[in-house]
Amino acid sequence: MNRSRSRRHHAFTRVELLAALLSIGVLVLMLISALLRAKAQTRRIGCISRLKNIGLSMRIFSTDNGGLYPFQRSTNGTVATNHPFARAGGTLEFAQDPTSAWRHFAALSNELGSPVIVRCPADKQREATRNWAEISNNKFLSYTVGLSASADRPQTILSCDRNLVINGASVSNALVSLHAFRNDKVIWDQRIHVNAGNVLLGDGSVQQVTSGRLSEQFRDAAVANPEPQKLVVP
Repeated sequence: MNRSRSRRHHAFTRVELLAALLSIGVLVLMLISALLRAKAQTRRIGCISRLKNIGLSMRIFSTDNGGLYPFQRSTNGTVATNHPFARAGGTLEFAQDPTSAWRHFAALSNELGSPVIVRCPADKQREATRNWAEISNNKFLSYTVGLSASADRPQTILSCDRNLVINGASVSNALVSLHAFRNDKVIWDQRIHVNAGNVLLGDGSVQQVTSGRLSEQFRDAAVANPEPQKLVVP
């Protein structure tokens, strides 16, 4: 009889069992949430790293080609101004065609090495490939091309994540011009990073920018350059 009473005394009541299960559930949810945040952070760091590689590759290309980026140098060796170092291999003729955004990165194949770099790890809508020969359209591309970027103007925008919303409209396969005086509203949508993204500046640095700060970032870029910021969004 005493043993039976002892067993009943130490058994969980239904309320205690539910409380224990609830506590375990909360801990599991907290763990899952922490893992998801860590995964998102890893992808964000990967995106920053890839944009830095793109910036470095652009600078190397520019150094080897008289200060010109691929979109400033012609495919046949001529440029908008008669630059003495111009040679064939640029993408100037395709600069106004947003469906050809991939060409500006393909021109950097020697500098970039792997085409995996042109896709953000968090961009689920774009594919990754390790073969440059496969890149013949924008489906592998996560990043914009800043046609107004200049190495001697650090605030100009050389590239950024493609998931832009400009004046309320989601932008894709478009050539856009952003003016300092027009107060264009630019934010990120949810396609890649949540309410944030990364911007590659003309000096090769990468800035993590929230949606609330993005319009200001583009205004700073437009002020730094006498011309509007022209951006190819794939």
